[in-house]
Amino acid sequence: GIGPALSATQVRAMLRVALRLDASLDQAFIHINDQLCADLPDDRFVTGFFGLLDASDHTVRFHSGGQGPIMHYHANTGTYDWHPATTFPLGYLPQTDLAAPLEVELAPGDILGLISDGIYEYENEAGEQFGRRGVMRILDAHPDAGAQELVDLIMEAAREHGGTAPQADDITIVLARRLPE
Repeated sequence: GIGPALSATQVRAMLRVALRLDASLDQAFIHINDQLCADLPDDRFVTGFFGLLDASDHTVRFHSGGQGPIMHYHANTGTYDWHPATTFPLGYLPQTDLAAPLEVELAPGDILGLISDGIYEYENEAGEQFGRRGVMRILDAHPDAGAQELVDLIMEAAREHGGTAPQADDITIVLARRLPE
């Protein structure tokens, strides 16, 4: 809708300003959260992932405000870590004690997946959700696929899973993969 689109635009603009002013990840998250608390009606909030990728040491430090689970696929073992949101959604409550950002190291071939609940909670006619298992099935079957191909395969599988059931939520997929050596 129009309201959520305006909120997303507002967050994007505030984040761009914070980065131009050299705010740290923590400072940006706190200030944007607190401004949204002042600006948004009490029944509105924004889920979001604020992360910094360091390409030199292959780490991602992040805060995840109500956005989760964050998927970390370990290419060398074929296993997954599922990180919950690190804090509440932006604009929900003023931030008084932000925990340190979570940090993950991406080994060669690893994938960090930011996948919205519109995928995980995509239901079929029987009310069964696509879930983490649906995402894992795709990655397990195509471990060497590129990020765009995986996004396309996840989308296709979720739509097939849903069948004729209507899509109930927005869908966003962002995959960051460290290239294999």
